[in-house]
Amino acid sequence: MTRKPLLFFISGIFLCTASSMTRSQTINVERQLADPWVDSVFGSLSITDRINQLLIVEAGQQDHTETNSTSGWGGVKVSAGGPDSFLKKLNYLETRQSLRPLVFHEIGKVVGLNLDSVDHFGQVEFLHHVREPHLFYEMGSAVAKQCKALGISILSAENHELPDRLNGDFWKLHELNQGLIDHQIIPIGAVKVRRFTNDSSHLIPSSERWDMLLVRRDEIEVVHEKFRQAISEDRIRLEDLEAKCRLVLAYKKWAGLDLNPDRLNRIDRSDRINNGYNRFLKEEIAKYLLVATGMSAGKIPVRQIENKKIAFLNIGGNPNSVFYEYAGKYTKIDYFETGYSSEDQEYVSLWADLNKYDIILCAYYQLGSLSDDPSDHRGFDIFQDWLIKSGKRISVVFPDPGVGGTAIVNEAMSELIVLQDTPITNKLVPQLIFGGIGTNGRIRISAGRSPLGMIGVDVEPSGRFAYTSPEGVGLNSKKLLKIDSIATAAIRNRAIPGCQILIAKDHKVIYQKSFGYHTYDSIREVRNTDLYDLASVTKVSGALPALMKLYEEGRFDLEATMGTYLPYFKRGNKKRLTYREILAHQSGLTPYIVYWTTAIKRNGNYRRKTLSNSKSEDFSYEVSPGLYLHNDYKKKIYRQIRKSKLGEKKYAYSGLTFLLYPEIIEAITGRDYVDYLDAHFYKPLGAISITYNPLEKYEAGRIVPTEYDSLFRKGQIHGKVHDEAAAMMKGISSNAGLFANANDLAKLFQMYCNYGTFGNREYLNEETLLEFTRCQYPGNNNRRGLGFDRPLPEPHANGNTAKPVSQLSFGHSGFTGTFAWADPEYNLVYIFLSNRVYRTRENRKLYEMNIRTDIQEVIYEAMERKD
Repeated sequence: MTRKPLLFFISGIFLCTASSMTRSQTINVERQLADPWVDSVFGSLSITDRINQLLIVEAGQQDHTETNSTSGWGGVKVSAGGPDSFLKKLNYLETRQSLRPLVFHEIGKVVGLNLDSVDHFGQVEFLHHVREPHLFYEMGSAVAKQCKALGISILSAENHELPDRLNGDFWKLHELNQGLIDHQIIPIGAVKVRRFTNDSSHLIPSSERWDMLLVRRDEIEVVHEKFRQAISEDRIRLEDLEAKCRLVLAYKKWAGLDLNPDRLNRIDRSDRINNGYNRFLKEEIAKYLLVATGMSAGKIPVRQIENKKIAFLNIGGNPNSVFYEYAGKYTKIDYFETGYSSEDQEYVSLWADLNKYDIILCAYYQLGSLSDDPSDHRGFDIFQDWLIKSGKRISVVFPDPGVGGTAIVNEAMSELIVLQDTPITNKLVPQLIFGGIGTNGRIRISAGRSPLGMIGVDVEPSGRFAYTSPEGVGLNSKKLLKIDSIATAAIRNRAIPGCQILIAKDHKVIYQKSFGYHTYDSIREVRNTDLYDLASVTKVSGALPALMKLYEEGRFDLEATMGTYLPYFKRGNKKRLTYREILAHQSGLTPYIVYWTTAIKRNGNYRRKTLSNSKSEDFSYEVSPGLYLHNDYKKKIYRQIRKSKLGEKKYAYSGLTFLLYPEIIEAITGRDYVDYLDAHFYKPLGAISITYNPLEKYEAGRIVPTEYDSLFRKGQIHGKVHDEAAAMMKGISSNAGLFANANDLAKLFQMYCNYGTFGNREYLNEETLLEFTRCQYPGNNNRRGLGFDRPLPEPHANGNTAKPVSQLSFGHSGFTGTFAWADPEYNLVYIFLSNRVYRTRENRKLYEMNIRTDIQEVIYEAMERKD
């Protein structure tokens, strides 16, 4: 393999010099110098107190730092591991000083606070890649809020890399400091600090070279002696020291330290230290660490995922990575892993497996472990040549800091270069690959000492989901925590064993959590990838998208009567019913027929051509373990529907015809119903978990069980559709039968919410969605659209939706405890999946506690309404 060594120049961005501090953003304290508070305090201080106001005392973990005066020190620099110990120390100090000290904190190698368990916003060496001014301002604002929560009043950069420029751009520090200033934190460089040393008289200067001195507790007496000696020898004027004292007091006034201290036992303020907005900001910053090279053109984002076999190859990284987890949110991904020095036969076997795939996502980690001796990894080099020549590889390289170059890391052979290997960048990369986010990251490269300039191309998102924090779309993470409380209360009260909840706004999944267990025995926790029985949510997720597509193609007429597509219904009492009436539940059809009871005789035996305890050619479908359905039973269902009574044409919810739509779709298209849905909707959307008869594709452990059926199937229902009618249709119906996880169901509903598009692809046209989701018979006390449920015209508490939803919104609920809703006015999708029927359908606590709509209410409360 040809090697082209490549060096990444990642410039240090925070380099502290004397000149840099004079150019940093400063604050004007002229008004504070003339403030009566400054005059009053200064007049009350003795000469010793005034000198103490010029000192910043380092307070270590064990040092109580008692003062030698009642006023205390001008400043303290607290050393502590985390927020709790920091606050404890600061509380102790503030209770023993009549004047509140300026609390100094040093920013070092990261932009943020150097405390354990506190969010910071990136390492100094990487942040020069960020080019958006508002992000530096937001960093400053976020750090300022952390400082306020912890009682810190001033940031310093003593002896460290805190900068005057970020890769030559002074505006970056300016924006960072402005964010601090606007939140009443004294910015970097505003107060000139000098460390005291005991070897020369010039350390007590009369010039402007320092405002305050940093001292240890054991140096204080020496400092006072130096001052007295310097004053007596006329090397420093008393009025100069007094002017400096007044300046320190002015800074205290500006920072609000003239007010009574708000004691810092503030557990309630912890959300100002680590919060959702900080997490979102870190992700926005980290996007600049993703660099798409010229090789990514046409490959990133991956636009077509249907009928594509995609593999993820982890090279040198930890197994079950964040990268793989987030890639799996877009489509089915198979996992492989290897190292840089595996046996040759392992590479041969791996290539035999990978060659069956259409796309191979290759993530290269820990490149420093790749030996400089080619003989140590000859097998790996050959394996790499196979991957490159196949044209299937999308290469993602995480270069080790300080690693000069490898055969992999260069513009000619890598689609993506990720400048830092962190959980955040590993979360973002698959979103970039599949079009959830974009990037315009750049990197400067050189070969040896010759600069080659910047590489990187812009990549625009393609409209698939991104996964981020609520603050990224104007919601409040703290308010959304109410959802956690509602869900856990539902589980605690045994309304449900567990659930999945997903919220997507503006094409971004901002809340995705699973709670509880599959069953009340608390053995298997619910995971985001588990599948739930959707029950009647199938009505709007199964046949309905197909009917909408056929409608806009002119092949399905809403004004046609039942017999138009089902000749069996050309005669009888239903021959004049239109599909518009039927889909809007305005036709007078019987709500439901308990089909399975007609399959059993009074003596308990099964009727002929219904059910059997043994599998055979005629009884091929297993309804439940040990119980098989006759192949022709569907005809009996049709007969019962045809003979059913017809009521008045008014609103009455009925699922009868949803059993028939699969046959209608097959008759119109000439294709298998499930194949048609897969080809036109589920696979292109990447909604691969939406499926009928899930045991044919997934292991039982990924499927959440529903009811224990003591009447019909005589056992626990697990992996089979809960609805008896759908079960008698071999699990394939539009009344019920679909299984899915919340993430994939949300993709379908986001397409609905977009009025037909998702991922820059049109599935349905806008006019079709507008027609099917509008209220069809508003004058008949009927809120329904065509198939879709809609909110009540006059929302009220405990209705079918939360009160704040818009009248443009639509969705459906399911008997098993499911709920899916889209609100185009707010570009909002809400999915709730549960198995409230475990172990019995008689459990109605989910309804009684109003769980689903209470959660929906919280979502709207958390939004920043701009109307």
